[in-house]
Amino acid sequence: MPYCPHCRKERPDAGERCPECGHLLLPERPTWKAFDPLEPLVSVCTVYGELQAFLLKGLLEQEGIPVAIQREAGPVLGLTLDGFGAHQLLVPESLLPEAREVVAAFFPEGAASEDPV
Repeated sequence: MPYCPHCRKERPDAGERCPECGHLLLPERPTWKAFDPLEPLVSVCTVYGELQAFLLKGLLEQEGIPVAIQREAGPVLGLTLDGFGAHQLLVPESLLPEAREVVAAFFPEGAASEDPV
């Protein structure tokens, strides 16, 4: 059943977009993988640019992996150079191996820098 990740509601009668907020609908509600909510978040990768960060976040969430994005000053200043504009994608430590597989599929040439754990 189509699901709006913004409103967090199922939209059975909607088309491609949510009639309430206009966001694109997911084919179904994501099933989150089991993890301890108190475990630390670790960086799975760093990307430069907001578009890549949010695309990758969406792919990870479709796989059931919760993601947080930690941004540097770049989006405020409009820079993506020399460390500015860096976006670290953070995932629960227990889901790091699965998250790395998704990142590797998204960036087959290694365009994202993997962060050491």
